[in-house]
Amino acid sequence: MTNVSVSLRDSLLGFESRIKHLDGHYVPIKMGGVLKPGTRIRIDGQGMKSFDNNNKIGDLYVTFNVHFPDSLERGAGFKEALDTLLPKEAAGKRLVFNGIEREFVPKTVQSAFTH
Repeated sequence: MTNVSVSLRDSLLGFESRIKHLDGHYVPIKMGGVLKPGTRIRIDGQGMKSFDNNNKIGDLYVTFNVHFPDSLERGAGFKEALDTLLPKEAAGKRLVFNGIEREFVPKTVQSAFTH
């Protein structure tokens, strides 16, 4: 098992990379589409050798962390452009965080970026 951090841009647009395995070889990773924080994938046959049988190789599990920028101070119109480009959550949609369900209440563009 390993963890990989990716940029917000790469998590939204996809990316190609590689992971250096403990034995020194590289494992390629290619992800397309939207990658959510905490996503875990399994790569068959790229894990560690079995303790009991060195001919048997396990699977490698990769968990992705998404690195979010510290601020969005990019110039006039940037925040409004993001608001236009990114899909909005539907008002009243039920969301679950750590097993706790709550109703989504949308924020305005100004208040969403002031925290």
